Amino acid sequence: MDLEQLQTSTGTVAARLLDALSEAGVDRIFGNPGTTELPLLAALAGRPSPRYVMALHDGVAVGMAHGYAQAGRRLGVVNLHAAPGLANAMGNLYNAHRSGVPLLVTAGQVPSRLALHDPPLAGDLVSMARPVTKWAYELRRAGELVPALRRAIHTALTPPAGPVFLGLPVDLLEEPVPEESLALPRAVEPGRAEPSDLAEIAREILEAGAPLMVVGERAARAEVQLLLVELAELLGVEVRAERIPPRLAFPTDHPLWAGPLPAGGPELGRVLGEADLLLVVGASRLVPVLWAPEWDAARTARQVRFEESHGALLEGLASREAVVGPFTATLRALVWAVRQAVAADPALAERLQERRTDREAALQAERSRRDAGESGPKAGDAGGSVIPGAVDGRSDIGTALTAESVAAALEHLLPADSVVVEEALTSTRALLARRTFRDPEAFHGIKGTALGWGLPAAVGVKLARPERTVLAFVGDGSVLYSFQALWTAARERLKLPVVILRNGAYRILKEGFGETPGRGGGAGAPGEAALAPQADLLEMRLGPPYPDYVELARGLGAAGRRVRTPSQLDEGLTWALAEAGPAVLEVWIDGAHREETDDTERGE
Repeated sequence: MDLEQLQTSTGTVAARLLDALSEAGVDRIFGNPGTTELPLLAALAGRPSPRYVMALHDGVAVGMAHGYAQAGRRLGVVNLHAAPGLANAMGNLYNAHRSGVPLLVTAGQVPSRLALHDPPLAGDLVSMARPVTKWAYELRRAGELVPALRRAIHTALTPPAGPVFLGLPVDLLEEPVPEESLALPRAVEPGRAEPSDLAEIAREILEAGAPLMVVGERAARAEVQLLLVELAELLGVEVRAERIPPRLAFPTDHPLWAGPLPAGGPELGRVLGEADLLLVVGASRLVPVLWAPEWDAARTARQVRFEESHGALLEGLASREAVVGPFTATLRALVWAVRQAVAADPALAERLQERRTDREAALQAERSRRDAGESGPKAGDAGGSVIPGAVDGRSDIGTALTAESVAAALEHLLPADSVVVEEALTSTRALLARRTFRDPEAFHGIKGTALGWGLPAAVGVKLARPERTVLAFVGDGSVLYSFQALWTAARERLKLPVVILRNGAYRILKEGFGETPGRGGGAGAPGEAALAPQADLLEMRLGPPYPDYVELARGLGAAGRRVRTPSQLDEGLTWALAEAGPAVLEVWIDGAHREETDDTERGE
């Protein structure tokens, strides 16, 4: 078929694919176009919906779809360019898989009649996609389209949700196919838990002397949050998020909130080891990146897990006790069982109230020490507890800009209902300590930790939530993986402030040396490191030359400014929030740029 025929045809696989997606409620397709997708693009051009959102890189397209699906709590759809495009997208597809985000990922395939001859762009798409998807398939004939779509979409949306893949040979996209309704199966909620079913679980939790509640992104819904708060207050238990939380299921200004679990193995092992019972709700990230003996000794702690699907129980650490069902039903039943036990035992009620008072006092003392800067690790460090607290509108913490001071400024400058999308890694804890997040929809973070997610995800979140202020909070190292997302933000005319924390190094790698067993904070003794031929590798610097994020932003159609001192911070953030389109504010933190040359003065 020629282009005109493709645009006007209503009976091809490409056209039926778009019909089925519309029937499923899909209004956007994110992609980077290529030759094997031309029939689909031609069919798209002839209709108002779904809209095609163009990216300059396949990985950026997946990151945008991820943010769109996560913020909109809906199916995200991506169209990639053959085997190379799928390969380009693997990092952010991995992130979507680890985050449990429902994505339908499609990719064009070379003509089936040429497959035997290994033409350009050919590849085994299904084998490539299978490790990072729940299900992967490639169409073999036109009649498989709707049944394959039905299975793919249902699989993506069924808890635990996740991405699926469908390969689309370009010649099949042009073939005629009979009309057929998608007719997705209607999900039926599992049977509700009875309070009596939770009585034994409640007794086990109440008998624990030092329980710890860990809440995950699967529980990050407003109606679940209310039950988690009620349960924590009843038990007088400290509450933490997963080690790297993609969403927050507990209000960060609550007196029992203790921040995310530490990232480092030794500190994570200490926190887990101090608990004699872990009450885990919708969370799985209790495992460090690097092994440590402290964690290994603590990983056998007793667990009681609450999940909404049996599949989710396969993630993370094994649990002796598990409750599977809708969180609202199972947690409501648990709260009822705890209340019944407390009402029947005045001594138990007194013990729980004392524990709550003690934990709140200890956590408040830690907040005070942090705010005064008297002791303990910095909020941006990989280890240690991070406790949020009142900052009284201060953005002048210390004499130089830090992640903490930037987060404190955001606390008093950002509207209360703003959404923050972050990929700041070593500065994440500073953000969670200084910025208050009460709404489960107000924070989006990276769970898979494959860099290059934050900026594309912010674009997707803004498209899904155009009525809210959305701000990207990203590190200078991670943003370089997907800076092209700014072009899409400008093309879509999105009002999107982007704060880039520039410390001039891969700081997380520098901290990683301190966590590696046997290194003791570095690779060898200081004298040995100084004599090493490539000792500068241990500094993990991003220069010289250092990237100029302001000029890069301007080249992609965004506005850009630079902030280097505390006195410039509030004005710079106010400017970024007021800009009508995407606006990059490059913020120098941690005094990491002493050796830079005068050419960084541009964009002041």
